[in-house]
Amino acid sequence: PPMKTDQKKLDPSNPTYSFTKVLHHYFFVSYVIVLLLCLGFLKHVPFTDIETDIFSITVYLTYSLIYLLFSIIATYIVNLLRMVNKFKHSRPLFYFICTVAIITTAFTNMMIFADYKIFTMFGFHFNGFVWNLITTPGGIRSMGADLSTHISVALFAMFFVLMQIALLYGINKLLSNN
Repeated sequence: PPMKTDQKKLDPSNPTYSFTKVLHHYFFVSYVIVLLLCLGFLKHVPFTDIETDIFSITVYLTYSLIYLLFSIIATYIVNLLRMVNKFKHSRPLFYFICTVAIITTAFTNMMIFADYKIFTMFGFHFNGFVWNLITTPGGIRSMGADLSTHISVALFAMFFVLMQIALLYGINKLLSNN
Protein backbone atom coordinates (compact mmCIF):
# COMPACT_ATOMS: atom_id res chain seq x y z
CA PRO A 1 0.00 0.00 0.00
CA PRO A 2 1.18 3.54 -0.68
CA MET A 3 2.55 5.52 2.28
CA LYS A 4 0.61 8.39 3.75
CA THR A 5 2.19 11.85 3.51
CA ASP A 6 3.18 11.94 7.18
CA GLN A 7 4.80 8.49 6.85
CA LYS A 8 6.88 9.70 3.88
CA LYS A 9 8.28 12.43 6.11
CA LEU A 10 9.47 9.75 8.55
CA ASP A 11 10.90 7.55 5.80
CA PRO A 12 14.73 7.51 6.06
CA SER A 13 14.90 6.64 2.35
CA ASN A 14 13.18 9.94 1.50
CA PRO A 15 16.14 12.12 0.43
CA THR A 16 14.32 15.36 1.19
CA TYR A 17 13.73 14.67 4.88
CA SER A 18 15.85 13.55 7.78
CA PHE A 19 14.51 13.73 11.30
CA THR A 20 18.08 13.48 12.59
CA LYS A 21 18.80 16.66 10.61
CA VAL A 22 15.78 18.24 12.32
CA LEU A 23 17.27 17.28 15.69
CA HIS A 24 20.64 18.80 14.70
CA HIS A 25 18.94 22.11 13.90
CA TYR A 26 16.71 21.91 16.98
CA PHE A 27 19.66 21.45 19.32
CA PHE A 28 21.66 24.18 17.60
CA VAL A 29 18.82 26.68 18.15
CA SER A 30 18.36 25.32 21.69
CA TYR A 31 22.06 25.99 22.29
CA VAL A 32 21.55 29.60 21.20
CA ILE A 33 18.62 29.84 23.63
CA VAL A 34 20.81 28.49 26.45
CA LEU A 35 23.48 31.03 25.52
CA LEU A 36 20.87 33.77 25.83
CA LEU A 37 19.67 32.42 29.18
CA CYS A 38 23.26 32.35 30.48
CA LEU A 39 24.12 35.79 29.14
CA GLY A 40 23.03 37.47 32.38
CA PHE A 41 25.76 35.67 34.32
CA LEU A 42 28.43 37.44 32.25
CA LYS A 43 27.56 40.83 33.70
CA HIS A 44 28.88 39.59 37.05
CA VAL A 45 32.31 38.80 35.59
CA PRO A 46 34.98 41.46 36.09
CA PHE A 47 36.47 41.65 32.60
CA THR A 48 39.77 43.16 33.69
CA ASP A 49 42.39 41.42 31.54
CA ILE A 50 42.65 39.26 28.43
CA GLU A 51 43.08 36.01 30.40
CA THR A 52 39.85 36.63 32.33
CA ASP A 53 38.07 37.61 29.13
CA ILE A 54 39.14 34.46 27.25
CA PHE A 55 38.45 32.19 30.23
CA SER A 56 35.00 33.68 30.86
CA ILE A 57 33.92 33.51 27.22
CA THR A 58 35.24 29.94 26.93
CA VAL A 59 33.35 28.87 30.05
CA TYR A 60 30.22 30.65 28.81
CA LEU A 61 30.35 28.86 25.44
CA THR A 62 31.27 25.42 26.76
CA TYR A 63 29.04 25.32 29.84
CA SER A 64 26.05 26.29 27.74
CA LEU A 65 26.73 23.20 25.64
CA ILE A 66 27.40 21.03 28.70
CA TYR A 67 24.03 22.06 30.15
CA LEU A 68 22.36 20.68 27.01
CA LEU A 69 24.33 17.43 26.88
CA PHE A 70 21.79 15.37 28.83
CA SER A 71 19.02 16.46 26.46
CA ILE A 72 21.14 15.82 23.40
CA ILE A 73 22.38 12.40 24.51
CA ALA A 74 18.97 11.19 25.75
CA THR A 75 17.26 12.28 22.54
CA TYR A 76 19.83 10.79 20.20
CA ILE A 77 19.84 7.48 22.10
CA VAL A 78 16.07 7.22 21.69
CA ASN A 79 16.42 8.34 18.07
CA LEU A 80 18.75 5.38 17.44
CA LEU A 81 15.70 3.11 17.83
CA ARG A 82 14.46 4.50 14.52
CA MET A 83 17.39 2.78 12.82
CA VAL A 84 15.87 -0.61 13.64
CA ASN A 85 13.76 -1.69 10.66
CA LYS A 86 10.84 -2.57 12.89
CA PHE A 87 10.57 1.05 14.10
CA LYS A 88 11.49 3.06 10.96
CA HIS A 89 7.96 4.33 10.37
CA SER A 90 6.69 4.22 13.95
CA ARG A 91 4.59 7.29 14.65
CA PRO A 92 4.52 6.63 18.44
CA LEU A 93 8.33 6.42 18.48
CA PHE A 94 8.53 9.69 16.52
CA TYR A 95 6.32 11.38 19.15
CA PHE A 96 8.32 9.80 21.97
CA ILE A 97 11.57 11.17 20.51
CA CYS A 98 9.96 14.61 20.22
CA THR A 99 8.71 14.38 23.81
CA VAL A 100 12.14 13.44 25.14
CA ALA A 101 13.75 16.34 23.24
CA ILE A 102 11.12 18.87 24.35
CA ILE A 103 10.84 17.88 28.01
CA THR A 104 14.58 17.52 28.67
CA THR A 105 15.45 20.74 26.87
CA ALA A 106 12.62 22.70 28.51
CA PHE A 107 13.74 21.35 31.90
CA THR A 108 17.30 22.49 31.16
CA ASN A 109 16.01 25.96 30.23
CA MET A 110 13.89 26.14 33.40
CA MET A 111 16.81 25.14 35.63
CA ILE A 112 19.11 27.75 34.06
CA PHE A 113 16.41 30.40 34.41
CA ALA A 114 15.78 29.39 38.05
CA ASP A 115 19.51 29.40 38.79
CA TYR A 116 19.81 32.89 37.35
CA LYS A 117 16.90 34.13 39.48
CA ILE A 118 18.41 32.52 42.59
CA PHE A 119 21.79 34.03 41.76
CA THR A 120 20.38 37.54 41.28
CA MET A 121 18.33 37.33 44.50
CA PHE A 122 20.83 35.65 46.85
CA GLY A 123 24.24 35.93 45.19
CA PHE A 124 24.84 32.18 44.88
CA HIS A 125 23.88 29.42 42.46
CA PHE A 126 21.51 26.50 42.91
CA ASN A 127 23.11 24.29 45.57
CA GLY A 128 22.32 21.92 48.46
CA PHE A 129 20.89 24.74 50.58
CA VAL A 130 18.43 25.72 47.84
CA TRP A 131 17.56 22.07 47.21
CA ASN A 132 16.88 21.63 50.94
CA LEU A 133 14.56 24.66 50.92
CA ILE A 134 12.66 23.29 47.95
CA THR A 135 12.28 19.75 49.25
CA THR A 136 11.62 20.49 52.93
CA PRO A 137 7.92 20.89 53.75
CA GLY A 138 7.31 24.59 54.34
CA GLY A 139 10.76 25.55 53.05
CA ILE A 140 9.51 27.60 50.10
CA ARG A 141 6.72 29.09 52.18
CA SER A 142 9.29 30.24 54.76
CA MET A 143 10.81 32.47 52.07
CA GLY A 144 7.50 34.23 51.49
CA ALA A 145 6.22 32.15 48.60
CA ASP A 146 2.47 32.05 48.16
CA LEU A 147 -0.05 30.96 45.53
CA SER A 148 1.13 33.63 43.09
CA THR A 149 4.66 32.21 43.29
CA HIS A 150 3.42 28.75 42.38
CA ILE A 151 1.33 30.18 39.53
CA SER A 152 4.35 32.11 38.24
CA VAL A 153 6.52 28.99 38.32
CA ALA A 154 3.82 27.00 36.49
CA LEU A 155 3.51 29.73 33.86
CA PHE A 156 7.27 29.82 33.30
CA ALA A 157 7.33 26.02 33.01
CA MET A 158 4.52 26.15 30.46
CA PHE A 159 6.33 28.91 28.57
CA PHE A 160 9.54 26.87 28.27
CA VAL A 161 7.68 23.71 27.20
CA LEU A 162 5.57 25.60 24.65
CA MET A 163 8.66 27.39 23.35
CA GLN A 164 10.40 24.05 22.77
CA ILE A 165 7.30 22.56 21.13
CA ALA A 166 7.06 25.54 18.78
CA LEU A 167 10.78 25.35 18.03
CA LEU A 168 10.77 21.64 17.18
CA TYR A 169 7.51 21.90 15.25
CA GLY A 170 8.76 24.93 13.28
CA ILE A 171 12.09 23.35 12.41
CA ASN A 172 10.38 20.09 11.46
CA LYS A 173 7.91 21.93 9.20
CA LEU A 174 10.62 24.07 7.66
CA LEU A 175 12.91 21.14 6.84
CA SER A 176 10.14 18.77 5.74
CA ASN A 177 8.90 21.30 3.16
CA ASN A 178 12.31 21.59 1.45
